[in-house]
Amino acid sequence: VPFYSTLTGGPLPHGTVLDATYWYENLRRPVRFQDAVRALSDDGHRLFIEASPHPVLQIGIQETLDEAGAGGTAIGTLRRDHGGWDRFLTALSEAAAHGAIPDADALFDGHHPRTVELPTYAFRHRRYWLTPKAPATDAADLGLDTLDHPLLGAATATPDGGLLLTGRVSLDRHPWLADHAVTGTVVLPGTALTELALRAGQAAGAADLEELTLEAP
Repeated sequence: VPFYSTLTGGPLPHGTVLDATYWYENLRRPVRFQDAVRALSDDGHRLFIEASPHPVLQIGIQETLDEAGAGGTAIGTLRRDHGGWDRFLTALSEAAAHGAIPDADALFDGHHPRTVELPTYAFRHRRYWLTPKAPATDAADLGLDTLDHPLLGAATATPDGGLLLTGRVSLDRHPWLADHAVTGTVVLPGTALTELALRAGQAAGAADLEELTLEAP
């Protein structure tokens, strides 16, 4: 079994004796843990399992693998206050999901497992019910002036002589918003905000928009 050392940052030559001198140097010199993980990754290893009572190095290993850009997964085994058989089987299943091939004979030695058929309906689920749409509300019924605009639905005068325009923007009513996402979050495009400002200006008697500054998405 190849032995990758955190003393040298790579594999030790075959037959290296881990004697007192080795461990003395291990205590004196810097720990080259990251180098050892990178060496394992460079040699094609993609699954790293931390065998310990609680994962401590898992996060560091995963960060090193991500920085290397070669792919790979780091998983733990037991966890604090969760060191029973169920936790071990969970860790084993996680390892199998990432490419490990457990020895089933050794795993179930002394047990009497049996195979069962998996239900197919849970994996062939298809929804036939239509998703209900939110009922549209007529602005006139609320005492507001209606607006012929895709984003603005109503307008009303404020007590101080101003003008208030309201509307509802959502993925249900405007599915095209899903095409404009920033780091995975759907946001209203700046062009739409410009259109809202122009329409509000027109309603207030100002036809032109000189400048629009967006402080946040």
